[in-house]
Amino acid sequence: MADGHIDSVGSFADVIGQLTGEAQQSIELTAHWAQGRAIYGGVVGGLLAGIMRRQADADRPMRSFMLSFVGPAQVGQADLSANVLRSGRSVTQLESRLVQGEQTQAMAMASFGAPRDSDIVVAPEPRPDAKAPDGLPEFPFVEGLTPAFTRQFDFRWASGGWPYSGQKNPDFTGWIRFREPGKATPEWLLGLIDAWPPGLLSMCKPPAANSSMTWSVETVTPCDDAPVDDWWFYDVHHHGAADGFGQASARIFTPDGRLAAVSRQSVAIFDKR
Repeated sequence: MADGHIDSVGSFADVIGQLTGEAQQSIELTAHWAQGRAIYGGVVGGLLAGIMRRQADADRPMRSFMLSFVGPAQVGQADLSANVLRSGRSVTQLESRLVQGEQTQAMAMASFGAPRDSDIVVAPEPRPDAKAPDGLPEFPFVEGLTPAFTRQFDFRWASGGWPYSGQKNPDFTGWIRFREPGKATPEWLLGLIDAWPPGLLSMCKPPAANSSMTWSVETVTPCDDAPVDDWWFYDVHHHGAADGFGQASARIFTPDGRLAAVSRQSVAIFDKR
């Protein structure tokens, strides 16, 4: 795989394309999606959302998703399962797991809800103003430092600092797109949202390890048909960090400026190993 180009083997479409309509199945996780000793969380989330989506009614978009990273998913075979907890007139609640050997590596819950007539309408916040992505520098891939999975994306920082740049404020904004074509189904959207590094890494100098503990995503605007190989805008705000743990909220906007989803994450950071 060359910089700026991805092979067909190990692409996101290949990984997600392993999913069938079965509620229990095995898939392969490849080194294309590695980040250190673990598999990229956006792939883990995308697979768990995908197997749940296939158990819900087709007319029910994903409204919320919650994921706990129990252990580091590894390259190799993984067993996926999904279970419908309840399916009501308009909402289906499910849980799913990713297991390797005897170890549960990740578990998730999601809600899929059909649209209903309602007089309650609150317009989402507009996309913030930012410099166009084509005029911003591309985030480079550095062998041995940048996670392998980042080659699958094109990143452009619009404000704030890059990882390991010794910033005092971890908040940042930027543009992102997949390097392969696809549509923003829940699987692809989760793959896109989680690609950015934790903002707390921008406060580090030298590099430090980190690990996501929990991650939740709430859908604001279902946008399954939006192209993920076009520019999506992302901004993140940190609520606090202490004792080696931090919490942040982020937003991601579609290429045409709609607020697609809100993401919240708890991260452990190991800056004084």
